[in-house]
Amino acid sequence: MTGGGCTVFTQAVDGTGQYYLDALGTVTDLKYDDTMPGGSNALTCTLQADPRWRHVALNPGRRLLVAKGGSIQWEGRLAEPTPGDGGWALQGEGAGTWGSRFRAFYPTTGNPQQQNTPANVLGGAIQRGLRWVIGTVVPPGPNPYYAFDNASISITDYMNALASPAASTWRLTRTWAGLEVDLIPIPTTVTRLLITEVPATRTLAGYINSLYVKYMSRPDGGGYQAAFGLQNVSNPTNMAKHDVTEDFWDVSSPGVLTQAQASQVGSTAISKYLAASYAGPFVVQPGQYLTTGGSPVDLACENAAEVVQLVLADGPYGGEVAPAPPVTFPVGSVQYSDKDGTLTVTPFQSYRADWSTLLGLLMPRAPA
Repeated sequence: MTGGGCTVFTQAVDGTGQYYLDALGTVTDLKYDDTMPGGSNALTCTLQADPRWRHVALNPGRRLLVAKGGSIQWEGRLAEPTPGDGGWALQGEGAGTWGSRFRAFYPTTGNPQQQNTPANVLGGAIQRGLRWVIGTVVPPGPNPYYAFDNASISITDYMNALASPAASTWRLTRTWAGLEVDLIPIPTTVTRLLITEVPATRTLAGYINSLYVKYMSRPDGGGYQAAFGLQNVSNPTNMAKHDVTEDFWDVSSPGVLTQAQASQVGSTAISKYLAASYAGPFVVQPGQYLTTGGSPVDLACENAAEVVQLVLADGPYGGEVAPAPPVTFPVGSVQYSDKDGTLTVTPFQSYRADWSTLLGLLMPRAPA
């Protein structure tokens, strides 16, 4: 049992041979985190036990779990432990990272537009050993499955691609059936209040508000060379507030687009871009992270994907164009430190505040 009441134990891959680490020594400096997209991400701790003696519980590849109050708070895979003067330094690879170990492989027979569906890609990886179960993984929009070389990308990259066409992400959650992977809308309904006395600093990522979009209007063939067009889209409200900052985006590589389609992808990028944001992170003490009803939560049991309303006891509020409270954000990651009982809360801002990442996510896909 650690200082915060968490229990750490390992199991064989099939769930047998369970050993509690506090029966082998003292578990100290426990930290574990949960992210969106993904789920359980990383764990570190030290097992204060004789490093000259190695128990089977410390074999790499075993399931590594953290429990509190009778429920599992974190699950992953044990990496190779490192012996040292203080005992054994342990690291865990969370279940939300397991997709990086498997390739997006799909059957090569049948209808080509039905080969790279989530049922085939995820189902195949699960049959090969990925310990997930398929939940709701059909993204919005017609024919969302794009072309890629078979097995050329990881399952993690595949899930990120499924989530990219719209304001969605993916999460791994524990259900009665197992670790379920789902595509979900980026959450917006406030579920947590975060009280901070530290002035919050906004992260500025530039003020792109006028975008020139190059697109292919006619392909090569039929005696004609490929033709290209250029469309400009802008954010007049932002321009009036911050002056004009222009950029260029080439979307011609996936194939032919109409003028309206080129304008649409450019307008989507401009509208989704968030130049000024509270990127955190916020270190939360017990009693500072509350339900919307004002009740403190158990920090050791928190996950990403909550939506926080920031209650600033000191420091200015602010927003992109209309600075006004309340400031809210979905939670991209949380890390619990058992040593001091704190929770580090990091907002989910990456795809909206990083201009180049946003353009990469919104790049039109080649037809499947």
